[in-house]
Amino acid sequence: MSPAQRDGEGRSVSLAKDVFLCHSGKQKIPVRELHKELTNKGVSCFFDDDPQSLPLAEKFPARIFGAAKKCRIAVLVISKNFIHSKWPMQELSAFFKAKSSGKNPHMKILPLFFMISPKSLSEITEDNQAWKDLGMSAKIRVEWHGALKKVRSIKGLVFKEVEDLVGFRDKVVKAICSLLLPHIPNSMQGHARQDQHPFNTTFRLFFLQGLLWTLL
Repeated sequence: MSPAQRDGEGRSVSLAKDVFLCHSGKQKIPVRELHKELTNKGVSCFFDDDPQSLPLAEKFPARIFGAAKKCRIAVLVISKNFIHSKWPMQELSAFFKAKSSGKNPHMKILPLFFMISPKSLSEITEDNQAWKDLGMSAKIRVEWHGALKKVRSIKGLVFKEVEDLVGFRDKVVKAICSLLLPHIPNSMQGHARQDQHPFNTTFRLFFLQGLLWTLL
């Protein structure tokens, strides 16, 4: 059974999504378009601008961290704003904690470097002034610095200013769908687009062949 919480009316709400879109508010517009494209592909996403992810009039911290710990793929839209923002850095820390603790060891982490190079992350230190301005303790700053260090060692996708944003988004969607295979996303079970996927066509052929042998 998928991990779930209850909404304000006692209904079960699953927090186990295929993708968690972790980003700074400054990148809200391109991330919203990415969310739309992934949803159209049948990929379930946790996106803070989606009412299904964060319902109105509901407490949100537990939902955010619950989803962050249970997703299949954590997509990080890394930017200068991301690094200097409290919530994205807290979510980043939650991803690595879920992996290292064994609660979600198979989680994939996909960094998208948005107008920032992976190498530049090495310039961020535990004494980052922006983190101090946010009131973060030395312990948390060490934790965040360690998380960014881990991100540097993960192969991601880099968006450059001269690149076409739509083309980059399509590349990201393709990468995410590839990472989700051979595991079909939960949300794609019974989805109309699933019929068009070559994996499902092959599966149906083998199933029908097996059924025919049984009847003969």
